[in-house]
Amino acid sequence: MRKQLTLMVLLLVLAMLAAACTGGATTTTAGTTKGTTTAGPTSGTTAAPAMYPWHEEGVVLKLVRNVDVDITRAGITSYAEAPGFKAWQEQTGITIDITETADDTALKLMLSSGDLPDIIVATRTFYAGGQLKMAEDGLAIPLTDEFANLAPDFWSFITSDPIYFDSLKQADGEIYCFQGFFLKDSPYRSWRGMMVRQDFLDQVDLDPPTTIDEFTAMLRAFKDQLDVETPLMSFSSNFPRMLSDGNLTAAFGLPNSIGYQVDGVYHFGAYEPAYKEALTYLNMLYNEGLMDKNFAVTDEPTAQSSVMEGKTGAIYAAASRILNMTSAVNDGVFKLTGLPPFTKNKGEVAICGMTDPVMVSTASWLTEDCQNIPAACAFLNYLYTEPGNLLYNFGIEGESFEYVDGKPKFTELMTKNPDGYSLDPMIRKYGILNFSGVQDLGMSAQRPALPAPGTDRRLCRLVQPYGRQVHDRQQRDCRRLHERRSDALDRY
Repeated sequence: MRKQLTLMVLLLVLAMLAAACTGGATTTTAGTTKGTTTAGPTSGTTAAPAMYPWHEEGVVLKLVRNVDVDITRAGITSYAEAPGFKAWQEQTGITIDITETADDTALKLMLSSGDLPDIIVATRTFYAGGQLKMAEDGLAIPLTDEFANLAPDFWSFITSDPIYFDSLKQADGEIYCFQGFFLKDSPYRSWRGMMVRQDFLDQVDLDPPTTIDEFTAMLRAFKDQLDVETPLMSFSSNFPRMLSDGNLTAAFGLPNSIGYQVDGVYHFGAYEPAYKEALTYLNMLYNEGLMDKNFAVTDEPTAQSSVMEGKTGAIYAAASRILNMTSAVNDGVFKLTGLPPFTKNKGEVAICGMTDPVMVSTASWLTEDCQNIPAACAFLNYLYTEPGNLLYNFGIEGESFEYVDGKPKFTELMTKNPDGYSLDPMIRKYGILNFSGVQDLGMSAQRPALPAPGTDRRLCRLVQPYGRQVHDRQQRDCRRLHERRSDALDRY
């Protein structure tokens, strides 16, 4: 594989030199680069003008990913219809034959058939066994030694700071994917937490709670005074995150339910005594009817509908859902507000809260059956160039954004959409946000996702995947945590 890649790189360089000598490849990068807001991922590089549009005509690559639920909320059903995805192909000169599967199960079933695409786009943890197992199964190839030549802008970004480069290296020292990133100092790495109906708080004359006792009193007030059916809602995929993010466990002195370090010593949260306290608290909410009885199976649309219909007062979700739900109701009364990570005592600073690593969830891999490795790398590399980063974050100039004072600003098509679509799905329709790129602070500042309050940096979370066994026990113990089961949990 490495010999094949080296030969392809050599042929690519010779082709580009020949084209340059004959005047056949002197085009510049598609799109505009003026007014880039924050420090871009490729500031000062010169690779983009030589690479785009791609020097080979008629290149078609096969790409497989899951259906993006967000774009379906913007009036389309596939990325094949998305203006931003079309612009990506036009600006690179590379055509993409995209297949979108229903979910990770369907994606893995398709990949197991043996008919592999050129490119896989998915969450970086979608495959059991991780990226090394993907490589073993032919779903990913190592590109560490090739990025500098085949994807120079991506390489420039990940080598600009060890935090990016080290986050990508696998146990064998290789890098297998193009990864999406937050800038390391971005406040928008905190984007998920507890949110509450502010109009309900006003009705029961309560301030937004900051302690766990205030939160409990709020839920009881919603149930007793407003007859709210399910005061706290957390759909199935987000329920474990109340514990793994640390927003709830912080009140019990536990940074999170997965992994963290103190003075260089690693701790597994679900093994700590405080974890039992957090589960006992959730069990109390469950028994009092303050929490969704079907939390293990409730999906996100059902949970959001419950909030919008007044059946729920608080929900744990992504901050962007504040605008999504508020725009959907739009009655002048409905109002949501975010809550900080809870503390035990009033006035304390939470020891931890939800903060993402610099990597966002989306990654892109080339499979062993990739028919044109240089072209596939060039296509994915484009989102790390200045014009590609602009497309990734803001979309298309004159349609989804325009320049104001030299900086890109979303148009009213995005912020006051005539069809009622909210900003978050529209960014994915006109931009490329659910692929692998670098999120711009100027884009994030225009989204309705407010960062969570600062956390105590002495307890820095080490993000580790928690096992299915822990997840299953969370569900059982939140339902049934009587004395006998409490002893069993201690033994566990």
